Parts: sequence; C-alpha cells; structure tokens
Amino acid sequence: MKKNVARILALVLVIAMLAGCCFYMVYIIADGNTSYTAYAAELSAQDKESLKKIDQLKDVVTYIKENYKEDVDIDKLINGAYNGVFNELDPWSVYYSTVEEEQDFLDALSEGETFEGVGVTIQKDAGQTVVVSLLPAGDAFEQGIKSGDVIVSIDGVDCRNWDLNSVSQSLRGTAGTTVKIGIERRGNYMEFTCTRRQLTQTEISAEVIEGTDIGYIRIASFSSMIYWDFLDAYFKLIDQGISGFVIDVRNNGGGYMDEAMNCAAALLKPGQEVLTYKNADGVIDTYTVIGDEQPYENNKYVVLINEYTASAAEAFAAALKENKAATIVGTNTYGKGSAQIIQKIDDTTSYKLSTMFFYGPNDYKIEGNGIKPDYIVYNNAGLTAEEAAEIASKIIPMSEKKKYMKKGLYGLNVLAAQGRLKAMGYKCETTGILDDITWECLKDIQKSAGGSPWGGLDYFTQNAVVKAFDAFLYGTGDAQLQKAVDLLK
Repeated sequence: MKKNVARILALVLVIAMLAGCCFYMVYIIADGNTSYTAYAAELSAQDKESLKKIDQLKDVVTYIKENYKEDVDIDKLINGAYNGVFNELDPWSVYYSTVEEEQDFLDALSEGETFEGVGVTIQKDAGQTVVVSLLPAGDAFEQGIKSGDVIVSIDGVDCRNWDLNSVSQSLRGTAGTTVKIGIERRGNYMEFTCTRRQLTQTEISAEVIEGTDIGYIRIASFSSMIYWDFLDAYFKLIDQGISGFVIDVRNNGGGYMDEAMNCAAALLKPGQEVLTYKNADGVIDTYTVIGDEQPYENNKYVVLINEYTASAAEAFAAALKENKAATIVGTNTYGKGSAQIIQKIDDTTSYKLSTMFFYGPNDYKIEGNGIKPDYIVYNNAGLTAEEAAEIASKIIPMSEKKKYMKKGLYGLNVLAAQGRLKAMGYKCETTGILDDITWECLKDIQKSAGGSPWGGLDYFTQNAVVKAFDAFLYGTGDAQLQKAVDLLK
C-alpha cells in the first residue's frame, strides 16, 4: 500500500503531514488481547506442539508455588518467565512489569517533559549500557560524563547485566539526592557522584553559526510534537535570510517515526519517497511526499550523523540522503532499522515488541547497515595535549607494507592496530595476533569509515584505523560541524 506525506502551503509555512497521521511510529501504541484459539489454528503442527509447553510452564509455576521450601511470590515467577521470553528477542523488545516502567519509556519520548535525574540518555549497545547524549543542564554533564561512556555500576553495585529500564530508573530519583555512577572509558574505570535535578527535555536548538550565513538546527530526539518545533526553528532561520542549513542528529537515538518522516518531508519534493515498512511477508506501507511544489528547493542541507544516531534519526537521514536532498557528514550510524509496538497484557503489565523493519528510499536497508556518510569525519576525544602525547608514546607505527586478511595471523601492523583500538576504548588486547576480538573491533572501524564490515586488516582498514586514532588524539573543536560549514560556504 502506498501512502502519501502531504505538503500544505499555508501563509508562509510549509507543513508536511502524514496521510493517516499518527499511526505508524517507531513506537506504536496498541491494545487488546490475542485469542489463543484463533492464533493456534494458524500455526504449524510443530508450533502447536511447542505451544503445549506453555501449559507445562503453568504447571511448573503452580508446583513451585505449592511445593517450594519457603513462600514464593507467584508474581515474581510470572515476571521472570516474561523476562526470559523477551531476553531471547532483540534488545528493543522489552517486558514492562509495571505501569510506571511503560510510562517512563513513553515520557522519554515527550517533548518538554520535566523529570528528575542526572540528565543522560542511554541505550544498549552489544549488551552494554552506553551514554548516548547528555543534557547540558544535568549534573552528569557538569561532572564530566561523556557520550560513549559505558555505565558499569550504580551506587557500587555492578549493573552490567541490568536491563535498560532498571538502569534508567536507578539514575532517576528525587531532586537533591545523589547517585554514584561507575563508567568505563577507553578501558579505564571512573566514578562520578552526580546530584539529581529537575530537568526539562529540550529537543530542538537553532542558531546562525557565528561568522557565517549558515543555520544550525540540532534535533536531540524525535519526540512527540517535535515536528512543529522543527518547523518553527526552520522558518525563523529562513526569515533571517538563511538558505544553507546544518541539521545535527548526532547522538539522536530515535523516537516517533511520524515526527521524523514529517521533518524529512518538509525538506523534500513532491513525489519523493520517504520510508517503507516491511515485515516477513513483504511491504506493508510506503510513504511519499505529495503537494504542488517545494518552495525552498534551492536551500542546501548537510546532515551530521555518528555511531549513536539510531532508529527514527537514521530514517530521517536516509530519506534526505537517498533523495539527494542533503549531504551526510560524520561516521556510520548505529543500524537500528526496526519499529516497535506497545501491547497491553492487562491493567498493569505490557510489552514493547519489534514487529517490522523500515527501509529508506531506493529500498535501502537500515537494519544492520546504518547510514554511510558522504564524507567520513571523525571527532576528537577532548584530550589535553599532555594526555594525547602520553597515549601516542605507547603506540608503534603501522609501517609494514602488508595486509592481514585471515584470522590467526601475527604481525606488527596487527599490534599497531590493536594499540590504537585499545586506546580508543575497544576491548582488545595488544597481542599482535588477529584474533576474534580484534576482528570484531575492526568491523566497527570499517563500518564507521563507510566500508564493508568484514573484519580483516587490509590497506583501507589500516588507513581508517590511523585516521580514527589521529582524530581521537589531535582533533580540535568539532571537525564534523566544521566540514559541514565548509561544504555550505
């Protein structure tokens, strides 16, 4: 089914709207129960046999309740069973055992939400809890926590195996109280004691870049109603005579898909495709832009992305890139191309489940691939000159004229790559052997550099490792933003 994204020209505002607005989002709110009888009739004989084990599980829970050596809370057993089911799915499918857990998630998607906490946005990445972005008004930012830090403990308790909701709830709390956060950064352990504050989530910031006639718009998240704030920022800059724009979706972990699609549609031309949803059976819906014209077709756009750009933010970048409406600068994005629904179980419990993939124009698959920048630019780690010099003194040069294409090979270039990777925070050892861990780390470098993530140490990868490491050590300012400005001048 093809659906349209409508553009309405009203007064001086261009308003891009979704036909059938507010149905498809990254997170779709759904209600109701599935009939077991009707569902089972559609299953294969093998699946029906498997479902009999559900009744066996019920018998096991009943037996434990009646025969365990001490009193046991049956609700805890049931919640444990649900958590076990969702632990077998992707990281985005989550069981909510309370109304509060679901509401915390939904509140995080609300523009202008006021909450009490330390001011960090987190996500799961390869099983680790990673800081994606920070609110400048939060104490975590002031204390020195950075994007990319891995949270490993809270108040002295190891939290590496906690789910995302548990970590999030532990970081929130009454304003004025403190929480001790243990993080790993570049292989080093650090602790920060942060004071929780009352904070307001601000998703849009906009300004004219000093000394230029270029507009800068940062979208921190595609929260509810963010589209209208985006339009407001966009047209205020246009009123100032701006026609070149940097749109920053770095560290943007996603949000509502209809908000992202509408923001993209406002910058595209009628007839251009924005997004396609697919499931195991094929295409569900394709969304395109409709209208008579694009009144600002001469405007130019550069979109900034990085490894923490995910989900709806990736869909936004893909729509502009694949339609050649914007130049993309930064590093390869996260690669989350799946959408979720929230389904109620009863009045107190619910779950979030991945039900479909979303593709960019030209049938571009986002899941697992991410968005490749047109210009690969690495940013620095904010090191002092002394810190950079100390790290560099421990790294051997990558001087061999040799490629390492298979696992298990030993060589100086492997050792040189491992030293750089470890300094940048990758969990590999400096053995000189191209082992499984190094192979996986190199895949990440290859992906960030816009190459094929296959794992070996060829000349492309050697060059990418050196560039990433040099930018990590010696980069000054915001190299990605500076590249965007240079392209628009």
